[in-house]
Amino acid sequence: MFPLAHFLRQELRDAPGRASYTLRLTLSCAVLITLFMTLQIPFLAVALIVVFYVSQPNVLMIKLVSVVFFVTVTVALGGVLLIIKWTYDYPLIRLAASVALFFCALYLMRVLGKLGLAFFVVALAVIYAQTFPSMTSQSEILVRLLLWLWVAINTAILVTLLVNACFQQAFPGNQFKARLAGMLHEVARRLAAPDAEAPPTFGETAAQFNQLQSLFAQASRATPEIAADPQAWRSRLAATLRCYQLAALLQADEADSDDRQQLSQAVLQLKNALSEGPFDGAIPPLTLSGRGVNRAVLQEMATTLQRLAQGEPVALPQGEVEKAPLLAPDAWRNPAYLHFALKTLLATLICYVFYTAADWQGLHTIMLSCVIVAQPGLGATMQKTWLRIGGALLASLLALLLIVFVQPWTDSLTGLLAMSLPVLALAAWIAAGSERIAYAGIQIGFTFALAFLSWFAPLTNLTELRDRVLGILLGVLVSSIVHLYLWPDSEAPQLKTRLAALYRRLADCLAAPKEAVPLAPLLVAFTDSEALIHRVRAEPLGTYAHPWPQAKGWPMRATLAQAEEIARLSEGYRLNAAPGDPTLTRCAEQLRRYAERIEQEATAPGEQLTADLTNPFGPALAAALAALAALPDWGPTPIATEQQAKTS
Repeated sequence: MFPLAHFLRQELRDAPGRASYTLRLTLSCAVLITLFMTLQIPFLAVALIVVFYVSQPNVLMIKLVSVVFFVTVTVALGGVLLIIKWTYDYPLIRLAASVALFFCALYLMRVLGKLGLAFFVVALAVIYAQTFPSMTSQSEILVRLLLWLWVAINTAILVTLLVNACFQQAFPGNQFKARLAGMLHEVARRLAAPDAEAPPTFGETAAQFNQLQSLFAQASRATPEIAADPQAWRSRLAATLRCYQLAALLQADEADSDDRQQLSQAVLQLKNALSEGPFDGAIPPLTLSGRGVNRAVLQEMATTLQRLAQGEPVALPQGEVEKAPLLAPDAWRNPAYLHFALKTLLATLICYVFYTAADWQGLHTIMLSCVIVAQPGLGATMQKTWLRIGGALLASLLALLLIVFVQPWTDSLTGLLAMSLPVLALAAWIAAGSERIAYAGIQIGFTFALAFLSWFAPLTNLTELRDRVLGILLGVLVSSIVHLYLWPDSEAPQLKTRLAALYRRLADCLAAPKEAVPLAPLLVAFTDSEALIHRVRAEPLGTYAHPWPQAKGWPMRATLAQAEEIARLSEGYRLNAAPGDPTLTRCAEQLRRYAERIEQEATAPGEQLTADLTNPFGPALAAALAALAALPDWGPTPIATEQQAKTS
């Protein structure tokens, strides 16, 4: 119970921009509920789920997603309308044409990377439109339903964009400056009291780097102040990141307390200058005593701040970062993409046959569930499965409590908003969290809207609520079974390769001279590796059908944690190292051997590192490297297992 409580406390805590995001999303939902209920526009539940998908951290991203949604929804519904027009009297041909369009959308969703979201929308629209012919036998009503669906979706897009445009906090330039100010505040707090709390890990520094890089690129295009002098703001970004990284190395020592206090005041002055301006002269001349174990770290921080104050450029972490291609390089060769589309199509067709054979209209969410939980990789699919189940059950419980205990006391629009908005605000708060929990928030909002907001009058028949929940649970069950037992797409092999590559990048950084450390690729590799570990751990590793059962015993978390600690300590050691000290080069050799151990089950490094004990980070770095040899071995590959079986 304690790990679950710790996880929820970590995921539900406040974070920069989370409250503003929740407010904007909730206000968009309030405007849509008022508009749709007043004008009696159908498909309010669909409009609300569109709000959750279109809502992004800032206005620029909302604009891009809105354009993508508008184009794809228009094309998808136009294609469905044409299919129905030409095949309305031939249900089998209509179903075959819809299946072909659905299959193509799923395949493109998998191979097109970031643009895959557009074809995810197409797949959802196509499968949702298949429920319309069973509602009515009149073609005119069917066409009107499709047109109203188009109106509902695009109205939600427009409302979301307009609401977010009314908030300064939603613009990337303000978010960028606020994020820099928040990081500088943390640096100043660490300088004032290094032992007050645990230092940020190297993984947290990597996450900050990746987020700020993206935010700076957006702000450079959308904010005139930053676009006018991007080099100056890039230097401020680089200085903030460097100070944040150095602050994680600070140790408690009274000998350098005066130096730390002086630097803390300088960092706070820099923070105030970012929001208030002007920047020139924000940092006074710094004179450090050079005492204490933190002397090299504090001097490096002072040098960085002085360069920034004098207008000298401060470079961002070096190294080329590989950009994900728009189209997967093996898009037409890798059978995994075809398998993914076929599995999702099969699960959806099974649910469609059950839904139509039972003539159970309230169960139409069964097909939507198959599309929504289908993700590249078995771990991502299982993550969404459990989040969808948990979110659906919680939303259904909240809807039931409101229907039974609150709804009888009010039948006005004001009462409807008073009941709905707290639930939608909770959903928005959860949706603003990390990837490990965000989808549960989307699911809470969607299920609650389907169960509570699909009518223009108070709901009195609880069978509708029951049908929605059963549809979600059955769809998730069918999709999970199909994805697990038919061509299971485990990411465990990619994890071994990814962690081995991470250790090789770390070795490259340790072996490089101080002026040419390729840090940027290492930072990106840390965030990618952590996300992949979360997905692999979400896979059903203990089931018989899993193709890599040995992955259950892999020390994946410990391996990543050791890499983070070595990366952090090696930077401190480099700052304090004597000229010609070969310790980091020998460390790099050990890390490369450990990378081979991950990939090929090689023998653990046998030699012990001899570090400079006068270096404040020497003993800790040696202990961190020795801990690698104590980690459990990574399991043998299936090929090695087969070879052993043949030889025996």
